[in-house]
Amino acid sequence: MELREYALIVRRRFLVVVVATVVGLLGGYVASRGRAVTYTATVKLVAQQFVNTGTTYHQAAYASQLLALNDAALATSYPILQRALARAPGIRGSAEDLSKGVTSVATPNAAAFAIRVTARPADQAIRGANGIAQAFVSWTMDNQQAQFTRARASLTRQLGDVASQMDTLQQQINALQLRRATAQRSAQLTSLVNQLTQLRAQSVTLQGSLQQTIMAQVQLGVTILIVQPARLANVDVSRPNRTLLALLASLGGAILGLVAVFLLHYLSDAVSTRERVEPVSTLPSAGTIAAFTAPRDDQVIVALQPRTAAAEDYRLLGAHLHARRNGCHRPSTTILITSPQRGDGKTTTVANLAVALAESGASVIAVDANFLHPRLHTLFGLMDTEGVVDVLHNGSTAVDNGYLQYSCWDRVRVLPAGRPNGNAASLASSPQMAQLLASLRQQADVVLVDGPALLEAADASLLASQMDSVIMVVDATNASARTLSAAEPRLVRVGAAISGLVVNKAT
Repeated sequence: MELREYALIVRRRFLVVVVATVVGLLGGYVASRGRAVTYTATVKLVAQQFVNTGTTYHQAAYASQLLALNDAALATSYPILQRALARAPGIRGSAEDLSKGVTSVATPNAAAFAIRVTARPADQAIRGANGIAQAFVSWTMDNQQAQFTRARASLTRQLGDVASQMDTLQQQINALQLRRATAQRSAQLTSLVNQLTQLRAQSVTLQGSLQQTIMAQVQLGVTILIVQPARLANVDVSRPNRTLLALLASLGGAILGLVAVFLLHYLSDAVSTRERVEPVSTLPSAGTIAAFTAPRDDQVIVALQPRTAAAEDYRLLGAHLHARRNGCHRPSTTILITSPQRGDGKTTTVANLAVALAESGASVIAVDANFLHPRLHTLFGLMDTEGVVDVLHNGSTAVDNGYLQYSCWDRVRVLPAGRPNGNAASLASSPQMAQLLASLRQQADVVLVDGPALLEAADASLLASQMDSVIMVVDATNASARTLSAAEPRLVRVGAAISGLVVNKAT
């Protein structure tokens, strides 16, 4: 399928796209109105770590940066949020609710990180951010104190065990020294002294570790400082961009509208273009009429817009019919213009074709035999007084009773449908109609008959059987395979002389 065909599909159902766009625009605007203003409060913290004296400044800074990364991830964990809710009564909601609006971000290449809380109103965001920061600081201190306490208790217990072992060894050494020296006792005494020496060295190491632990506990080896608490002055306000949301929603609506248009196109049996009409129909092609733009679709554009493509198409169709009429060696020809359904443009085709034939020098009589929906007289600006129905009912001819009306175009006369009555449809296939057609043949070169739609009136196919030729007009923008396959057999069954298929509004 070419790009032009896609454009035509969209143009035919452009209203669907417009409605979808408007609905999306309104929906986006309503949705944006429902979105409330939110506030984001930020607390900035710094992680400091005290290390041994031999550590360089760069090593200490790097350790603090790693610590800040870990703290940023830990600060918004579930235990910290629960602690904040327990110690800050001003924070509303549960830990799950609070976690939805909490984020933590570490500052690159620095020992700092931030805790951000988004909520509404602003005071709730401020309380949440400060409460979480304070909860994290207190949790860090409590956790360190607990670790130091456990370490001191463990070292103290080990020192007690070593001291007990040293006392036992010392007592054994003293007892051996009081006895008479022998070679065996001298070896045993040497072994006990060595063990005591090792225990004394172990005791010194444990005392050093205990001293370092006490010093670290006093200094709090890791300290979290709140360097900038959350305040109303540094709260960020987030307002929904209603214009942007509405535009995005309208764009989404337009896209959905396009999808709906193509989905409707592919799910329907509409043939929609000339290239698709002709393969579906078994009738030969008699011509195509280009789509045209006019204040009204039923204007006689052959005269009012003579330079348009549609006007030229009507002239080509008239030339085609004129050539067929000369080939048949008949002084005049009756041509029925019909269509599968109402609205295909057959009445417009009759009016424009009549003017086109008249321009070529032929005398034309346009007959309105569409008794259900007579409209031919309106295209020529005439009154629908007496016409075909009256002729058939009275059993007379058009000329004898003056039913023919002259139009404003030379060589074009019009026989309106006349006053409708209950049996008008049955009269269309009566012997009187055959007599009327025979009379009209003697008074014009071409008699164009605007007949009813084949699928709308049962007498349309019977009327076709009395004509010299039949042309079926289909609207390329509204034709379907179903209507074409249902209309064509009706002409074939009555043995109508089908001249061909005219595709109206072709592209």
